Amino acid sequence: QAAARELSEASGLAVEWCAGPEEQLSGAKRFEALDEVARWLCKAALYIGNDSGITHLAAACGVATLAIFRSSDAAIWSPRGQHVIVLQAPDPRLVVEAALALLSAAAVR
Repeated sequence: QAAARELSEASGLAVEWCAGPEEQLSGAKRFEALDEVARWLCKAALYIGNDSGITHLAAACGVATLAIFRSSDAAIWSPRGQHVIVLQAPDPRLVVEAALALLSAAAVR
C-alpha cells in the first residue's frame, strides 16, 4: 500500500481497489457481475494488477495497464495491448515508475 500512496501523491489521482467476494481488503470495490467490473475499469486512468482475469479485462478495455507477474511466465500469460507494461517480480519502486510512465503516455494520446 506504500506504493499506492506514493503513486497517488505523485499523480494526484485517487487509488481504488477491487477485490473478489472472498478477499479480505477493507474499502475495496466489489462487483456482482463482470460487466460491472468492465464499466468501472473503462473509467480508470490506470489499472495495476497481478496475473489475473481482471488485469486482462483492463487491457482489453483499452485502459493503461500495469501487469505484475511473480511466478507465472509473463511471456506466455501476459495481457496484450498498446498500453500495457508487464513487470516480472518487480521492486515496488519500479511499479511506481512504470505506472507514472503509463499515465504520462496516456496523457499524450
